Formats: sequence, C-alpha cells, structure tokens
Amino acid sequence: MKTYNIKYSNENELKEFIQSNNLKNHNNILIQVFTGNPGKKYILLLQEILKELLPQATIIGTTTDGEIIGRKILTKNTVISITVFENTSLNSILIEHENDNSYETGKKIASSIVSEDTKAVIMFSDGIYTNGEELLKGFEEVTDKVLLTGGMAGDNGLLKQTFVFSEDRITDKGAIAVALNSDTLQAASTFKYDWLPIGKEFTVTKSEKNRVYTIDDIPAYELYEKYLGKELAKKLPAVGIEFPLVIKKGDNLIARACLADPKDGSLIFAGNIRKGDRVQFAYGNIETILQTSDSFASFLENHPCETLFIYSCMARRRFLKSSAVLELKPLNDITDSISGFFTYGEFFTTNHHYELLNETMTILMLSEKNTTGKKIVHKNGWSKVSSHYDTLKALSHIAYVTSMELQNLNHNLEKKIAEEVEKSRKKDRLLMQQTRLAQMGEMINMIAHQWRQPLNAISTTASGLKLKNALGKYDKKFFDEQLSKIEEYTKHLATTIDDFRNFFKPTKKMEKVSLENLIDNALAIMTVPLSNHEITVEKDYNNPDKIKTYANEIKHVILNIIKNAEDVLVERNVKDKKIKIKTYKEGDKHIIEIFDNGGGIDENIIDRIFDPYFSTKKKKGTGIGLYMSKIIVEDHCHGELEVKNTKEGALFKITLPEIFS
Repeated sequence: MKTYNIKYSNENELKEFIQSNNLKNHNNILIQVFTGNPGKKYILLLQEILKELLPQATIIGTTTDGEIIGRKILTKNTVISITVFENTSLNSILIEHENDNSYETGKKIASSIVSEDTKAVIMFSDGIYTNGEELLKGFEEVTDKVLLTGGMAGDNGLLKQTFVFSEDRITDKGAIAVALNSDTLQAASTFKYDWLPIGKEFTVTKSEKNRVYTIDDIPAYELYEKYLGKELAKKLPAVGIEFPLVIKKGDNLIARACLADPKDGSLIFAGNIRKGDRVQFAYGNIETILQTSDSFASFLENHPCETLFIYSCMARRRFLKSSAVLELKPLNDITDSISGFFTYGEFFTTNHHYELLNETMTILMLSEKNTTGKKIVHKNGWSKVSSHYDTLKALSHIAYVTSMELQNLNHNLEKKIAEEVEKSRKKDRLLMQQTRLAQMGEMINMIAHQWRQPLNAISTTASGLKLKNALGKYDKKFFDEQLSKIEEYTKHLATTIDDFRNFFKPTKKMEKVSLENLIDNALAIMTVPLSNHEITVEKDYNNPDKIKTYANEIKHVILNIIKNAEDVLVERNVKDKKIKIKTYKEGDKHIIEIFDNGGGIDENIIDRIFDPYFSTKKKKGTGIGLYMSKIIVEDHCHGELEVKNTKEGALFKITLPEIFS
C-alpha cells in the first residue's frame, strides 16, 4: 500500500498528479479529502472532478479547522490524500441523522459496513449537530471489535456549518465512514492529550446528554463568564474549544469542548456531560505538548507503518500557532505519507470501547507489511523551541503547580471537614444517649408521681382488710368491694405503664396528627406533677389541621418545654402559676406557642440556652434538653424553634412547615 498526498489547487494539477503516479491503474483506492473551504458549491464541484478522474475510488471527505500534509500545517486549503491498497477492500456509507438521533446513525453505520474481516473504520461526522459520544455509543452497540478512528468536521472556528461527504453525497447533519477489510492489514492508533485541569472542581447540577444547563447551580454560560471573563465569554463557543471542561473517568481525563451557545444560559458540548459529573476547566500545557514521551515514541517505533493519518483537535493548532508543526517532527521520521485535519472532536478506540476525545492528537498507522517503523530521530526534540515560548512555558508551569497545590489544599480541607463532621456526629450521638438517660430519669420520676396515689390507696385498703381479719370481723361483701378497688388501682398502674411506654417508644416513621393531640398527649403525662404544684394550664387551640411529622419526637419537645416551665415556676415560687399553650396557622406554617408567667430568661443568657451542656438548673440540669429539642425541630422536622421573653415570662415558639402536611 502507498499514500499520495497533494495540496489541491486546480483540476489540471490534480489530473497531472494522478497520471504521474499511475493511480488510475489501481482498484482499491481510498480518497480522504480535508478541506478548509466549507462552501457547499466548492465541495460539489470537487466531488465531480474526483469522480471523473478516479471513478473507482471510495471518497470520504470533511471540512476542517486546518489541514495537515507532510511537515506542513495549512488553513483554508484543501488536502487530498489518496491511499492505494493491494490486499484491502473498502466499504463506505454516508448516513444523515433522523430526528437528530446520533445514536441510531452510529448503529446504522456499523451494521452496514462492518464485516468479519474489517480491521479498521475511519469515520467523520459533522461538527455542529452530531453528538459524538452518542454516535460512538450506537456504533459500539453493534460491534466493539474493530479499530475506529476519525473525527468531527470543522469550519475554521466559525461553528456555524460543517460538512462531510462521499463521492456523490454531502450532509451537514450526519456521518460518513469507510471500513478497511483485509486479512493482512496492520492497524494501530494512539493519542497525545497534554491538556491539564486547572482551578477548583465543579459539579454539574443539570444536564441533558451533551447540553449542560447548570454547574454548581449556576447557568453554564455564567460559569464561563465568571472564570474566563465577559469578553472571552462573548466569543463562545469558539473559545470553549480552547478551554474545555474535563471530566475524570477513573485515571483518565476526558475533555468536552463547547460547540454551541443556545443563548439561554446553557451550553452544548461535543459529548455528553452527566448530572453529578465533577468537572474542571483545562488549559494547554506547553511543556507537555512540545515534547515526546518515551512511551509515545516507542509506540510509533514498534508498529508497522506505511502510511499515517492525523486527526488532531483544533485547540492544539490554535494554541501552538506556527509552532504546531513541531508536533509533526517525530511522525515524519516514521513515514513521509502523513496527512490529516484539525477536528472539533476526535474518535478513539481503547480496550474495546470507543471514546470521543477533545484537545488530543490522534494517530492512525496503517500497513499491509509486517515491518516496524523507523527509529525516531526527534525524540524529546519538541522541547527545543525558540525563546518566544519560554514565558509561555513558565506560565504553564506556574499554572500547573498552583493548580496542584490548590487541589491538594482542597483535598486536605475536605478531609479535615469530614473528620470534624464525624466528631460532631459522635458528639450528637453521645448527647442523644445522655438525653435518653435524662428522659428515662424524668419518666421514672413522673411514673412515681402517677403511682404514688394508687399505691397509697392499695396499701390503705390492704391494711384495712388485714385489720378486719385480725379483729375477726370478716365481711364477705366488704372484702369483695375492697378487692375490686385494689383491682381497679392495679389496672390504673398498668395503664400508666402503657401510656409511658408508648410515649417514649422511638419511631422513625412520620405520622399524620394534629398539633392539639400532640399537646394533649404530652399534658397527660404531666397531669399529676402539674396538679401537685398547683400549676394551671390554659389551652387556646386554633389549628385543627393534621400535619405529617415525627409525632413522638415533637411530643418530647413539647414535654421538655412544659417540664422546664414547671421547674421555673416551682423554683421561683410564683403565685398563681400558669402555663399557656396556643396553636394557630400562619400562611403555610403550623405554630405552637408555650409560655409561662415565671418571669422569663435572663437576657444575658437567652441566646445561649440552646447550646449543648448549657443549663440554668445548676446541679439538677444536664443542659442537653433544649439543645436536642432544637435539633429535633430544625434538623429532623425542618422547622424552627425560637424563644423570647414576654412581660410575664418566657415564650417558646415551635414552627413546623407545610411541606410535611
């Protein structure tokens, strides 16, 4: 096999080139056309010329953002690459998208041209309307056993209209591909990336395939505007190819270049970016671009190569400008038959998987002979550039080191935050345990209050029966009456236990209840101690609505506030002790107010009463009841717990949201 490359100027020169190389005498001819002239009329005329000169040839063509021929990089020119195969047959197809469905186009192409002896497929798609990632997914749905390469068409950075074409068809919404079928053909592909992430990581918060709406809940366009500046943002999508977003997939970085700005805050990228993806901006690192790694050089040296095609990202040419040719030096040591184009996205095969790349230089090496390539003379020669790039190299290095330091700082900060959060969770778990112990003590104390009267009554009744028996004054009717009383007292004791057990039983399920029932259940527990301390409870219920919430947890909060009010009223020996409880609805909020006439809370400490371990009860208090009450209301139930002083005393306000109703 052999490849003949020509910079196309006119029909006569092309005709003479074909004749001088005896190309008409061959049958298996592949013509790749890379044109920087995106005019449809120009392409149609070129198709006619090629069909007339080489009617037996298979043609696949694309518009570009620059053309490659030998050691030269051109713009707004046309390069025609003519490959003559000896033992390879060709099968090509052009398919236009139906309903903009790139996935189905990929499936149709693979189903139509791939056979058992297909060694490689070269595919070009339009660069505006095609979702490159979906196109490759569709292809992979049919087969993952052939080497696939190529790229997305360009239009000199205008991002308005691109074309791909065959010998007799052309489209700006579709793809063309050719299968290389052979038992002897050797095909290999590799790539260079060299774009590095910079700055902070962002999270994609809304996207649909390759259209990104928000990143960190900010419109995608505004994020570019914020970090690149308003002037550069106005140049989107063109500038978006030079400053792509990169996604980390395992150990690999996948770049996604911006291809379109719908003018609604969203941006359209060359491939899919999913909700939840962590992304960063990326920049070209001049140090890595202008040097060849040993592994890259070894790959080129150790694979057979009679001809070599390059499908490279437009960002590399635009970033390196006139020095972009330096990337071609090692390749020209392998073969003189080099051609290709600068793309809006590159197709690449790795481990039976097809990837859409951006910012890369991909290389396809073909040979019908089993001899490896020449030794590379220009190893590490890309770093030998003019002093013009010294400043750019220094800036690249500064940006890289600074970015790495920032990432390490963020990583360490996130690790520190995670450790502190875990400490806080452990503290809260400890507080919860202490709260339960305190509540258990209060429960036992209240049970004792509730049981004191019936136990005294049982004791008195039993003593009376014992005395009657001792005096020999046995009266069956009297004994039966007294035993019935003891039975009633015992039932009361059992009912009290059930009431307390149900009240303090933990629950993780929300229940639909009224605020008034919650309050009445809490007051039922407090009946005896409130009565013993001559505390009057006044109720003003104005909200019969039911809400869905964590009922037992809210009851604990109500009970805790009432118990605190009781303690204050008793401790301060208030005359005419009162606790008032009011419910009402305000908009979409359900509110409980609990206030007392105990004189209020010292203004010097009122802002601290919800702090953990802060208590005004001296030795009697744990300082965790109100802290846990605030956590229950605000963290668990998404409400609000507040306190303020009134003329008579303290007022606690519990606000629960409509969202649970």
